[in-house]
Amino acid sequence: MEFGERVRALRRKKKLTRKELAQFLNIRENTVWQWENRGENPDKNTMSLIAAALDTSIPYLMGETDNPERRDFGQSPVVFPSSDVLVHSTISVPLITGVVRACCGGKNAYTDEVEWEEAGTIDIPFRNMDVYLWQAYINGFWAMSVEDSSMEPRIHDGDLLLFARAPCDNGNFAIVKYEDRLIVRAVWDNHQGYIRLHAMNPACEDIEVNIKDDSEEFAILGKVIRRICIDNLTDGAI
Repeated sequence: MEFGERVRALRRKKKLTRKELAQFLNIRENTVWQWENRGENPDKNTMSLIAAALDTSIPYLMGETDNPERRDFGQSPVVFPSSDVLVHSTISVPLITGVVRACCGGKNAYTDEVEWEEAGTIDIPFRNMDVYLWQAYINGFWAMSVEDSSMEPRIHDGDLLLFARAPCDNGNFAIVKYEDRLIVRAVWDNHQGYIRLHAMNPACEDIEVNIKDDSEEFAILGKVIRRICIDNLTDGAI
């Protein structure tokens, strides 16, 4: 079977309408129709979302295997938004502590040399997660508890954050290592060697970092994806 035929067969097996699948993927219903009837293929990121929604693997969708069984993660199913159809699984995310060893400096805001101290894992259901989250799955993502109030009222002391090893655009919230501690700040890069770490709480001062100064212990370790509500383990926007 071709890609479109496999999508149609799996969608029907899950008893999903094109509209429901499109809503989960945050695309137009007509796009799903084009996949199924005109043989058009989506990009790699959307392909990851389709595989997650239909509980299968990308190799199966691409015709590289005839085994539709999912190969990546998760055991426990969760409920598709606005439906009672089970479509995909939770994932166990490493829960890290505030102890981290990272190679800082070197005239670069990011570092690949990071060692986290893990305190265990937490199972998170993926309801209403966007495309970026599945990109993050490829690069790795973690959960961390916030221990300060510098990002109030958007992020509270004690909140659990899901973050990914991915670059940040200006204004994105990031997990940052600064002077031997982990903090959460909005990142603003002037592209002239200085980065401002903005605190949402007016009682806290912003931090300006000169990334050309090797004496500055600073590195952006990840982009904040979601705030996790611990009471019922649902995801929340920040």
